Amino acid sequence: MPAGDHGAASTRGRLIGGDPEAPDMRARVKLANPLTHVRIGSPPSMLLHGTRDCIVPARQSARLYRLLSSLGVEADYLPLDAPHGGPKFHTLPVVTTRVLDFLDAHLDVEP
Repeated sequence: MPAGDHGAASTRGRLIGGDPEAPDMRARVKLANPLTHVRIGSPPSMLLHGTRDCIVPARQSARLYRLLSSLGVEADYLPLDAPHGGPKFHTLPVVTTRVLDFLDAHLDVEP
């Protein structure tokens, strides 16, 4: 969590509509966590994450990727030397190739 990012006004607090540390918000925190929703048979997932992301730590995507993989869910994880968002996510050839390969492998689209 970024320094100074606490309470209802924090990024996480705005997502769930209250202070994520408050006992009455535990259920909302759990529902907002993607890990809560992963199951055997979850759809294939492609994760791109900036390693310099100061809003969502990259370790969260790495953890999600490990969970998906451990359950046999097809997943790909591409960490990028980037902050939260930015041009690297849509301008680097390696990203474009990886995303298109993932989509080609998992979408049944006729040419």
